[in-house]
Amino acid sequence: MSFVCSDGSVSNDLLYHGSSIASIEQLEAKELRFCQLLSFFECDRVPVELFRRACRPRLTWNSIGEQSTRLPGDNYVSSWLVLLLSRDTATHGIPHGLQRANDMGIIHIEGTQPFDILGFGPGWKIKVRNKIPSDQDLHYCIELLTVILHAYPEPYLELCWRELEIQLWEIIDSTCVPILAVLDKDSIIDGLRLLGWYDLSSKCDRPGAQD
Repeated sequence: MSFVCSDGSVSNDLLYHGSSIASIEQLEAKELRFCQLLSFFECDRVPVELFRRACRPRLTWNSIGEQSTRLPGDNYVSSWLVLLLSRDTATHGIPHGLQRANDMGIIHIEGTQPFDILGFGPGWKIKVRNKIPSDQDLHYCIELLTVILHAYPEPYLELCWRELEIQLWEIIDSTCVPILAVLDKDSIIDGLRLLGWYDLSSKCDRPGAQD
């Protein structure tokens, strides 16, 4: 069985059999990892803007009530995702890696920026999800939560913060709430350790490791 490792590499085993393997092998490691992360979203349609926002600085309030920014790494967003989405863009502002997966039919992208929607092509979500070992589930659940945490708009700091909040609510309701219902503090710490963020020696959650 093949899966994407925590360093972004892909094991050498064949992921699929038959005609599917040609398409999968054309994806780079980070692109395949993105598809695997996407398969953990329980809703069928995910705003592309969620991932764009997760990979750029987030407007927030600091401790003295002034406007400030937090980098993706400050909220544990993995560097591989930031690198993937910071590449030169193609149609509708989608990175070339995702456009390639779209052209292959693995994922599909509809609409125009910033209201474009991302989903899987027929049958692909189950194929991708079923090929991820169960011991990697926590890894992807924590990674998914970090993306949503960083992308979620701070109230009153952005002109369209309410519209963004509404756009993301289906994801929170269908995916985040069920995940948080079964995770405790130790599970979250374990998940951060898998992502390479958690410093066990100092027992602090300050980011400082590469994934």
